[in-house]
Amino acid sequence: MPLDLHGTRRLLKIKFAVTSIAPVLGQSLFDKFAASISNDSFKGRFQPQWRFHPAPSIVSANPIVSESLIDNLEKQAIESVQSIEQLGPGNTVRLVDGTELEIDTIVLCTGYEGNTTIDIPIEYSGDPSLPRIYQNVFHPEFPTSLAFMTLWETPTGICEVGDLMAMAIAQVFAGNYKLPPRERMEAEIDQWHAGLRALEPLGFNSRHLSSRARAVLVNEAGWRHFLNEAAGTGVNEYMGWGRQGWAFYFRERKLSNLLMDGVDSPHVYRLFPTRSGGPARWADAKHSIEVANAEVKELVSSLKGNTTSS
Repeated sequence: MPLDLHGTRRLLKIKFAVTSIAPVLGQSLFDKFAASISNDSFKGRFQPQWRFHPAPSIVSANPIVSESLIDNLEKQAIESVQSIEQLGPGNTVRLVDGTELEIDTIVLCTGYEGNTTIDIPIEYSGDPSLPRIYQNVFHPEFPTSLAFMTLWETPTGICEVGDLMAMAIAQVFAGNYKLPPRERMEAEIDQWHAGLRALEPLGFNSRHLSSRARAVLVNEAGWRHFLNEAAGTGVNEYMGWGRQGWAFYFRERKLSNLLMDGVDSPHVYRLFPTRSGGPARWADAKHSIEVANAEVKELVSSLKGNTTSS
């Protein structure tokens, strides 16, 4: 099952806490968590010759989501082989394990490269070279008019984080949230990059960057906190440990636990009172959160049934 159905707000908070103290340890634990989901979903079905284990870190490789891969491998409709080392004469290739194969076609599934070609370029610095973009969103020279929505990556909640980022950008551009001075932004960018480079033991390097920085793997807690603060969602206050957070917990304990242990629904961004000029509160947000969790619970139950029957 996808990470989104397992990465609850409570588990993410634990991950964020560990990663803030020891980035490599925190990411290693998360990699093991992701591997355990894969093992539980296909218990007893993995074959050694497929070479799925040990899996690379999420820092250096995106997880694969497929409904048919394991079935086709079991039926031998497809075969898992090592990476290509060299193209030989004719239609032959040599794999990294020395095996030579005769093939018809090579299809390079390389994903996509975000196009950031504009008149105002992105600056890169350091080794490995990383984009100097504040919070992976705002250009430090033109922060109130130029933003990027492709220079980030997270293994969970991609759609809801995208919604949150759009809300944050709208609030900054509308003048409802003031970003720090450029000097402070540049200093925070340097700190962010230093944290990223600390992940090199897990396989992070410039070859895996593409056009995205993967920086949220270093400080996703601070990143999400910033986006919620900029967007004015009230999530930091009502889902935190302050007065408003505890008041919400005792007043709406069932809903609070659902938000912490259930699916991370984007409806939460319209649940709480917001600042003046912020996103409008939605009266049906609570009901939508409950419905989303009920649907996910039913989905998880059906998936477990299918796994058991197979």
